[in-house]
Amino acid sequence: MPRKIRRLWVFVLPAVAAVSAVVLFNLRSASADGVPATTPLFYSGRIAENGTPVDGVRPIVVGLWDDATNTDTAHRKCESVTTAATITNGLFRVALDATCTTAVNANRDLFAEVTVGTTSLGRRKIGAVPYALQAAHAADVPPSALVLPSSLITTTTGNLADFRNNSTVTVAGKWIDIPGRAVTFTKRYASSKLRITYQDTLGTLGQYYQGCAWQIVLDGTGIAAFSDADVDGATAWRMSNAAHVAWATGAAGTHTVTVQNKGDRGAWSTGTTECLSGWNTTGNFLSVKEIP
Repeated sequence: MPRKIRRLWVFVLPAVAAVSAVVLFNLRSASADGVPATTPLFYSGRIAENGTPVDGVRPIVVGLWDDATNTDTAHRKCESVTTAATITNGLFRVALDATCTTAVNANRDLFAEVTVGTTSLGRRKIGAVPYALQAAHAADVPPSALVLPSSLITTTTGNLADFRNNSTVTVAGKWIDIPGRAVTFTKRYASSKLRITYQDTLGTLGQYYQGCAWQIVLDGTGIAAFSDADVDGATAWRMSNAAHVAWATGAAGTHTVTVQNKGDRGAWSTGTTECLSGWNTTGNFLSVKEIP
């Protein structure tokens, strides 16, 4: 005999939240034994913009965590990304990733975090193991957060200090990290791309082209390299200010971008005497953006 369908309603009123919200979980158990194999979990809610229910398409991310506050991704048991969730009269419903089935069955205490655009609605505890999960968020989200962002990360190191590399600093042909040109960041999605921009004033003192070289490094691996102008000439400073852009992919998680320099062709003899990065330009920067 099949079991009777039953519902458990749990009201959670968070004491403190960045965005005021009242959360209602409907935890529904099914009459059949076992967990559905295809799209077993859904998440639904309500979003208001300036007090008015939202209509349109918005990016919505639902993550299930085993801790109420810890931001270490090791505590995120699953994450479901819907880049274009349809919202009608403020109501939305998104399918959760199949990995959430394993997460809710393996963890008695989970916390759901909903992010709309760039705004997190905080975490709320789920008190049971559902086959279907619904939640109503009566949240007033800033309009700017409800638009799919062109970048999910904007991390910048600005006002780069001057750095001179010569025979007193390192041996010729050896890459060296340039001080002040490093950015550590968290990549949110495994499928996204990274746009790395390095703008700086770079110079070579010498007579050979490619006397100095620079490279953009992601987690210890060079992903883009460039040098001074491709022309030989009299021994003199050759300076240029430009933006160098590199694209990369990578797993979700923490990453570090650095910029390195080395004395290359003819260093450190009469061919190339010194490499210069910076030179009193406060508008230079190193930035990383995650592109959905």
